[in-house]
Amino acid sequence: MHSISSLCRFVGLLCLSSLLTGCPPSTKKRATVESTSAPITTAPHFKEVAQEAGLDFTWTVGDSKRKSPLNIAETAGGGAAFLDYDNDGNLDILLVGSRTALFHQEAGGKFREVTAGSGLNATGMLMGCTVGDVDNDGFSDILITGQGSLHLYHNLRGTGKFEERTAKAFPNPPSKEAWATSAGFTDLDHDGNLDLVVCHYVTFTPETVQLCEYSSPTGEKIKGACPPLYYKPQTIQVFRNKGGGIFEEKTTLLPKGHGANLGLGFADVDGDGKMDFYIANDGQPGDLYHNLGSWRFENLSTQSGTGYNQEGREQAGMGVDWGDYDHDGKLDLLVTTFQNEPRSLYHNEGGGTFAYTSFITRMGDATRSHLAFGCAFLDADNDGWLDLLFANGHVQDTIGQIRPPATYAQNLQFFVYRGEGGFYQEATQNAGEAFQKPIVGRALAVGDYDNDGYPDVLVSDLSGKPLLLHNETPKNQHWIGFQLKSKYQRREAIGTRVILTTSEGERVGEVQTCRSYLSASDPRIRFGLGAQNRPLKIKVKWVGGKETELHDLPVDRYILIEEK
Repeated sequence: MHSISSLCRFVGLLCLSSLLTGCPPSTKKRATVESTSAPITTAPHFKEVAQEAGLDFTWTVGDSKRKSPLNIAETAGGGAAFLDYDNDGNLDILLVGSRTALFHQEAGGKFREVTAGSGLNATGMLMGCTVGDVDNDGFSDILITGQGSLHLYHNLRGTGKFEERTAKAFPNPPSKEAWATSAGFTDLDHDGNLDLVVCHYVTFTPETVQLCEYSSPTGEKIKGACPPLYYKPQTIQVFRNKGGGIFEEKTTLLPKGHGANLGLGFADVDGDGKMDFYIANDGQPGDLYHNLGSWRFENLSTQSGTGYNQEGREQAGMGVDWGDYDHDGKLDLLVTTFQNEPRSLYHNEGGGTFAYTSFITRMGDATRSHLAFGCAFLDADNDGWLDLLFANGHVQDTIGQIRPPATYAQNLQFFVYRGEGGFYQEATQNAGEAFQKPIVGRALAVGDYDNDGYPDVLVSDLSGKPLLLHNETPKNQHWIGFQLKSKYQRREAIGTRVILTTSEGERVGEVQTCRSYLSASDPRIRFGLGAQNRPLKIKVKWVGGKETELHDLPVDRYILIEEK
């Protein structure tokens, strides 16, 4: 949550990180683009409806007898997910804090808490969640991460009951010191079973240093959460699903990563049909694991250009998302970072290489003022171009005293993509009242919970209650959505790629639930079409290699496609 370069500014340490880690020198000059775009007068708009929708949940962090300052563990968590656990066609909601809370969607977009009696009884220093059908029975299962704990809950066929199967699924339980953060399911070996990647942060125990002391501008000594370099970094675990939701660890088969893992995102980076994944690390180079097949991987961190920022430095990587923002048929990478660091946007150049485009797309400088965790590519107004959304909030609740004018609570940020110019333009001020209210944002999940084709957003706020951002953008653009079901009965069909062909060329999307930070999103794929309302054609590339082509598809609806 602090990059080493950021720590130099915060605690006055001598910064030798680029020398010690052998960071490659920057080979590209920072782009300087003059902003000639007109101010935004209309933009996608969201209304915060959590309370009226029935999401009665509050995040409580820290010791009730010691409200402040909070330590690094107390300010990191806050998970959230959209999922359809009973297969009724409506997205439900899961929230993770000191407890887990499950909300079923009722008529009219209202939610009712159904945690009691559900079996979702994990408590403690919990972090986040992920969703996937690990036993191929057609119903989504739930994994909860936390400090010293990992909880796998088997969905009892959509009845609202879940059975914890952690001990059965993982013969070797995680150690008490393991701090599991983001996690995700995908099929890494094409055997029809969802495998699992679990990120781990640092070793933080009651015996390790809890708080650090900082000097304020007036010379006053202020305590606050310590940066991660005070703790031993932990690394990922990778598990193969042997079938029936029983996992065996395969971590030793992968090249060693850099550690202090926070964010995770899956994507078939080179379109070879094998699922790759990126790990965002805090103060360490990011890790891009390229899948070579048969449980062989290579870490393309340095040679791909995704391990560092434009200056060739490590950054405080938090959240991760993938999306084809420029319609070239290749998935690009988004990584959230610390305050005073630009959010990192990496354009997929093909051949396993990426170009840093935060400044070329004009997004870089506009994001420096915030510290971001959750993130998403989403086409909020269905104009055909992917916008950006960030959940912001600092990690030190005393930062206002340590480094004013920095603040613990920060507002969300929203950027629209101007496809005709190839740049992002901030539209936060136009996105709704919720975007003007400071929060301590962490998880961010995307899902169309009212099935109108316009994506809605769920955000965790450690300072209080969840945000459910209902998309109230005028419905004057066309769209098409797909729900995929694989032959293994998995409704999510995680990892399946959809290629849409229109008169303007090809666009690509992949089915993933693991996105952002500590969260799970709606697995359905949506494409905004703008003014296009002509019949379309798609190609579906299923996990395992089969392909399906469909022509003359109608628009403005979700279409179920089953693998044959």
